[in-house]
Amino acid sequence: MPTRTCVGCRRARPAGELVRLAASGGVLAVDRHGRLGGRGVYLCPDPSCVRAALRRRGLFSAALRRRVAVPDADTLVAAVVGGAEAAPRETTMPCGRAAGEK
Repeated sequence: MPTRTCVGCRRARPAGELVRLAASGGVLAVDRHGRLGGRGVYLCPDPSCVRAALRRRGLFSAALRRRVAVPDADTLVAAVVGGAEAAPRETTMPCGRAAGEK
């Protein structure tokens, strides 16, 4: 199984243990099955990793190499930490701001 690095804690893990996020129409989306096209970023399904990634301004836009709207912390934590049965295949989250915007 390929390894990927969590953008929150920077630990390398098997891709199956991480949650993939990708841009979908300029919005950050959870891509549990890896079917969304383009670049993706990976997070551990742990609230502390999600919050660590959110503290780094512009991280998601830089990693995805496109401007992407990022949801508020609670929404993103719920989408990433929630199990596969709790979320559909691809979950687009409501966003509070575009990454890189003040």
